[in-house]
Amino acid sequence: MPPLRIRGIFFRSRGVVSRGAGELASPMAETHTVTYRGSPPFASMLAHLLEQEGLEVTWERPEETRGVGDMTQAYVVEMAVAGSLGAIKAAVARSRKHAPRGEVEIEDDD
Repeated sequence: MPPLRIRGIFFRSRGVVSRGAGELASPMAETHTVTYRGSPPFASMLAHLLEQEGLEVTWERPEETRGVGDMTQAYVVEMAVAGSLGAIKAAVARSRKHAPRGEVEIEDDD
């Protein structure tokens, strides 16, 4: 059964996989490691921005705790991102507008 497409989102029996502009990622797409250092909410925002660029993002959400000491603690989150390096760089640039203190490093970025 082919996936059902609604506004660029493909629904499958195992859950929702978001895709930019309703396109499926190529099985031969390059995978890059994106490392984020900063607060957990901005890690979620970065993952969302990467998905908006049509990239496949695999990552584990850090556990968020609420407290004064946790506001200053930086978390390190690694994301496996499948897609073009240009799209990754575009999402990272957008994330820097919202989280200028967060550090983002793209593996294999020369």
